[in-house]
This record gives sequence, C-alpha cells and structure tokens, in this order.
Amino acid sequence: MLRLFRSQTLFAPAMLFLGLLLTGFILQLFQKPDLTVYEGTYPGIRAPIEPEVVFEDDAVTLIFDTPVSTTQIVVFAYDDQGRQYGTLKTIRDGAVRITGDDYPEYLAFFKGPAVEGYKIFRRVNGKADVTNFLTLIRTARANGLRFGVQQCMYPVCTRCLEVCPVISKGVIQMNQAKNGAIVPSVIYGNCPRSGKCFTVCTLGAFYKADLRHTLANLPDLYQLETVIQPRVIQ
Repeated sequence: MLRLFRSQTLFAPAMLFLGLLLTGFILQLFQKPDLTVYEGTYPGIRAPIEPEVVFEDDAVTLIFDTPVSTTQIVVFAYDDQGRQYGTLKTIRDGAVRITGDDYPEYLAFFKGPAVEGYKIFRRVNGKADVTNFLTLIRTARANGLRFGVQQCMYPVCTRCLEVCPVISKGVIQMNQAKNGAIVPSVIYGNCPRSGKCFTVCTLGAFYKADLRHTLANLPDLYQLETVIQPRVIQ
C-alpha cells in the first residue's frame, strides 16, 4: 500500500510537467507571426574624418582628401582643461579656412567619454566674448592638445535627440572619441528603426544602413590604442 502511494505521488507531478510542455508547444504552434512593419532602418555612424592641416601666418586651412557628405563641418580644438571648443564652418573647394574672425559656437564639458554639459556662446556684431578660434587651434597645436573636425554638431544641434521616439531609454548618446570628436553612439537593441535620426541629421553624422552593414562597418571609436591627430603641414 505504501509503495502504491509513493508511485502515485511521483506520477502526478510528472504528468503536470508534461502537460505544461504540451500546452506551451500548442500555443507556440498556433501563435501568429510578427507582422510588424518598421518605418525605417538602423542608423549608421560615419567614421572620423582626418584632414590635412596647413598652418599659415594669418590662417589655418583644413584640407579634405575625400569628398565630405555635407557642405558644412564642425572644427574643434581642446584646451588644457579637457574642454572642447567648436565652430561650424562651410566647406569650399574641399577645404575649410580658419581666420582671426572666426569664433567658437560652443564649449563642451566631459565626464569620461560622455558629454556632461555645454555652453553656447552669444555673438554680438559677429564676435563672441571668448578667444577667437584661430588662437584656440594654434594653442592646442602648441600644447599637444587635440584638434580636428567632426560631422556631429552637438551640442549646437540636438535634432536627433528631439525626434527619437525612445530617447528616454538612452538609445542615442553623445560621446567623445579618442581623436577628440564628439560622435553619436546608438544602443541598437533599443532602436525602434524609426529612421528619424538620419533624416534630420543636417551634417550627415548618421546615415541610413541595415543592421548587418552597420555592425560590420561601425568604427571602433572607443578602443583606439593611439590618438588620431590631423596631418599637419608646416
């Protein structure tokens, strides 16, 4: 009698477990396929641009060997406190020219690689209450600090952050690359593929790409062993 009781005690849980497995299989078999239609595709992020830099007596010229995707680009220079000054310049004949009449548009602060804060400079009669950009980039060069160009206009432009439907999940983040450029990074697992970020990006920091292409060509900006500096021509 005791053996029969033990057999029944073990048999009931086993049958319950098998029943649950069978139920799950049946539900999965008849479950409707995911027919979600996504509006866009994943955004790609353009690799850093490395121009040739010519220092002249009264100007600094940045020359691009290959065509740039837009007609404007941000020129940046760092100070000895690790802050980035940036100014927006128009590309003419494959080059950008910095003179004493150019002033920074913003000053960005960092905490680790992330942009922690920024200041936008106001201009009065074309001038800002800050050192002109020609002096800033010359000082950066003299002190071995970073300078160069970037296609992201953050923090002056925040369009991609404003249109992203899930920005509260931190899908788009603004970080400092090893060469000093501010670049957007995307958490692809949370990306809804709305296509809005690369649609509104005026400088082409984002571009339309499928996931496989994006992951295969995404620049490893935060793992570079050496700092990429522009090629300086005396």
